[in-house]
Amino acid sequence: MMGSQAFEPNGRRDHRPAPELQRPTALLDDTSDAPARRPSSELTGRRRAVPSVTLTKAEAALALGMSVRSLDKYVMPEVRVIRRGSMVLIPVRELERWAEASAESTL
Repeated sequence: MMGSQAFEPNGRRDHRPAPELQRPTALLDDTSDAPARRPSSELTGRRRAVPSVTLTKAEAALALGMSVRSLDKYVMPEVRVIRRGSMVLIPVRELERWAEASAESTL
């Protein structure tokens, strides 16, 4: 194998660096005298979920079960958003309010 590129059976190149060229991570480096510092989530085997207060347009569309195009057409004109530069965030409460207001009662 020459360099860090290897041919795979399907004829494509593998662009990952060869194992000897990859940088070691701090958690795997046993050569230091100091003990490795691990996040508490690794020590307990759990990850702490942080509840989302806002969603991106793609996340909001996924949460509502529609495309981003449908979100832009039907939802965005009716919800308040947070704009910072080119970033657009939609508060989860606004999506919930929109869904409740848009829901039809069935007979």
